[in-house]
Amino acid sequence: MTMKLFIKLFILCLILLPYHVKGITIRWEKLPDLSVGTNRTQGVSGAFAGTIDGILFVAGGCNFPNIPVADGGSKVFYKSVYCLREGSAPNKGWKQCGDLPYPVGYGVSITLPNGILCIGGCSNDHKFSDVLLLKWDKQRQRPVIQYFPSLPFAFDNMTGAKVGNYVYIAGGNANGIPSNLCFRLNLHQIDHGWEQLPSYPGMPRVQPVAVAQQLNGEACFFLLGGYTPYSDTIQGKVNTNGYVFIPSLNRWRRIKSPYLFNQDLSIAGGIGMAFQNRYIICFGGVNKTIFQYGLLIDHQLMEAKVARNESEVKRHSSQQKNYLSHDVQWYQYNPDVLMYDVKLKKWECLGQSEHGARAGCALITNNNGFIIVGGEVKPGIRSTNVYQGHIEE
Repeated sequence: MTMKLFIKLFILCLILLPYHVKGITIRWEKLPDLSVGTNRTQGVSGAFAGTIDGILFVAGGCNFPNIPVADGGSKVFYKSVYCLREGSAPNKGWKQCGDLPYPVGYGVSITLPNGILCIGGCSNDHKFSDVLLLKWDKQRQRPVIQYFPSLPFAFDNMTGAKVGNYVYIAGGNANGIPSNLCFRLNLHQIDHGWEQLPSYPGMPRVQPVAVAQQLNGEACFFLLGGYTPYSDTIQGKVNTNGYVFIPSLNRWRRIKSPYLFNQDLSIAGGIGMAFQNRYIICFGGVNKTIFQYGLLIDHQLMEAKVARNESEVKRHSSQQKNYLSHDVQWYQYNPDVLMYDVKLKKWECLGQSEHGARAGCALITNNNGFIIVGGEVKPGIRSTNVYQGHIEE
């Protein structure tokens, strides 16, 4: 065997086989599937999720239940609330236990001691500034809604996290326009409403990932990844770096991109969680190169429609259909489980898992680790799978 062939095989093994950093491993456990919609074959993306009194909740979200998106199918949003008691047997599964006030997806959900905060979101024909606290009525065994102060704008596809006594949101679309705005709500002074903070630097980011973590002993707000849509004045981009907002300084600080196998990795559309008081663990996200190509096609098609150039509309429509019609593997959603060491400012990889290789999935953290619900495995195809991850050292 030549040295060149040996090196190629060695790199291939690194890519295919899970490997561990600092003795940290993740053990996966399959939970009952969650399917939503008329034909019950699709899960949801962009759903609210959390846990109350040992019960898992998933609310809202969207999918393409009938005609695939590649064939012009319409996205359907839901208002259903589903619940699953932790430890439920697979044959018991998820039960619909109530409804939100309206169909909605692509907001932010934050689990609080007394319920799940469901912030903003959108549907096919509406964008929301509402902030709802989803609570559980034990006596009647059904969810109830309490309204919190509304956002100053209608936000969707943003991100958020609970940082100390505050709930932060940032990025996404504000009144339908991509933004780099950031707001927070003091949970000890809810009536004061949402406070605007300095915007994060650079271009707007849609579907970034947010995590609260300690930095030099202070609870801070980390914003990672996301993508910038094309516009007449902005070049579309899938972002790989990030920023951290330091409350005591009232300013943002840049975070470098995760770098693996000679490339910057994207976690746009993925999820993240804090581990111990030092690490951030991220799952999923789109492939940077492939997704940016899709963004360009969408933009070119929109421009052709605005210009009423029928030949270009036909050409870009064909390109878009082709882009949406590949098998799951072609899209190369990120299977790498990435960990950022806040103290050392360094990214590492904990291994790979197809369970996390999704975009738009919901994340629930609990005492046993974390739970990943739904999300898409390719454009328009939502997974029904639900997995629980146990972090072991």
